[in-house]
Amino acid sequence: MSDISLTASHREAHDVDPLESAEAPDASILPIPGLSAFLRSVKSGEAASDDLQRVADALPVPLPEPCTSSFIPLRWRPRMPRFELLQQWEGCVVAVGADSFDATLRDLTRPSNPAERVELDIAELSRSDRLRLTPGAVFYWSIGYDTSVTGQTSRVSRIQIRRLPRWTGAEIQEARTEAVEMLRRLRSPE
Repeated sequence: MSDISLTASHREAHDVDPLESAEAPDASILPIPGLSAFLRSVKSGEAASDDLQRVADALPVPLPEPCTSSFIPLRWRPRMPRFELLQQWEGCVVAVGADSFDATLRDLTRPSNPAERVELDIAELSRSDRLRLTPGAVFYWSIGYDTSVTGQTSRVSRIQIRRLPRWTGAEIQEARTEAVEMLRRLRSPE
């Protein structure tokens, strides 16, 4: 048990910061020689390190010793989240159902593999990608290891719909003109 007792005034104003109050703290709360003078000097901005040392020496519990280790890391680099790719496909949505969608996949990790037809759950998509899920939409399916900043490794599957900007009317017209010109060249003998 401690010899320190709380006064009634302390119980009523325990939320008051002594540095913000206009008065010095009640010395009967924690009778430490020099505490009131030290708090006043902190408030006025004139606190000196020897004042702090006198108060620290008077505390009933010793303060922890400062770290004296001379170890200084040569180079500190924060860990960044990492994704180690194991397998990746490019897919094209064929049909969309209530809970799943059909797609054809092309293996990007091993391009010699034949194309595959799969059914995937819509729940695998983010909310924003669910809005873009339409027949003809191109997506990427990646499987790999995700390492967090704390070093935790998890095996994950990510499906992301490719985001491309919409074509403007001018770009569409330019593509049509270019297509007509190419067709004219192919049909005309040289």
